[in-house]
Amino acid sequence: MAGVGNSSDLKEPKIETDSEDEAEIEASPRGSFLYKGKLLRPALSYRDPECDTQRDLFYKQLADSEGFDVEWDRFDYLFNVVNFDWKPFIDDKRSNEEVMEMLIQAAVKEHDEENDTKLESAKYVSANIVSIKGFLYFITFRATDALSSDQEPKLYQAKVSQYCEEITVLMVRLKPTQ
Repeated sequence: MAGVGNSSDLKEPKIETDSEDEAEIEASPRGSFLYKGKLLRPALSYRDPECDTQRDLFYKQLADSEGFDVEWDRFDYLFNVVNFDWKPFIDDKRSNEEVMEMLIQAAVKEHDEENDTKLESAKYVSANIVSIKGFLYFITFRATDALSSDQEPKLYQAKVSQYCEEITVLMVRLKPTQ
């Protein structure tokens, strides 16, 4: 997954901070921000052993999960993948929630057509975003299949690209068990 996109197209999240945090951010490299009280910095230095260690672990997690799962709390650096929960600015016409709902509905429709299912009550769980020509979303959502006797909600994963108004569902599946 390394090098598949450039997160510079995504605008930096606007994070509410306390006045104590502002001094820490002021002294940090440009592009740093606080998320859940943790300062995240751009991975600028290729000579920082800790950054290198975290980069290796980050890309291993990304590759092992095929882009879907990253333990974001383990990292102090920002790489080329953005966590949707950071609330980046991704669309000037719709809110992030509206964009995500639109992408999930496209994935549900694709899954239903290909698998003779009727997924309902699809709810966002998590997503990672890579900037490509547009954006590539690795979305995890929870849904039930109305046509199944098992009405327990299940986790699904979808890889969806968006360029301008064009949405392409590249893959939808039940989340593999680990």
